[in-house]
Amino acid sequence: PVSAGSGQPAAEGFPRPLLPMPRGRVGRSPANTEGAVTPPASRGPSRRSPPASRGPSRRRSASVERNWLEWEKELKLRELEDRERQRQHEREEKERQRQENERQRQH
Repeated sequence: PVSAGSGQPAAEGFPRPLLPMPRGRVGRSPANTEGAVTPPASRGPSRRSPPASRGPSRRRSASVERNWLEWEKELKLRELEDRERQRQHEREEKERQRQENERQRQH
């Protein structure tokens, strides 16, 4: 038998199996997460796509598509406008800074 403190691996079939076994057989983490985690993951994309793929009422989905596209356009426009405002604001700030610096130089 190998003494406890020595650097050699523990006798095969003693402490080592204790670690994997509870995980594998009891399988709390792997088994349950497999059951619980994958369904939501597969649910996610299907939640996003239905408006387009709800087959029978094609008219409705088309109008939904249109509304979505219009909404997206508006969003992008707003984002562009916001960026423009941001840039304008930054320009104005730089101008103010320049003027302040010039004033300070003059005094």
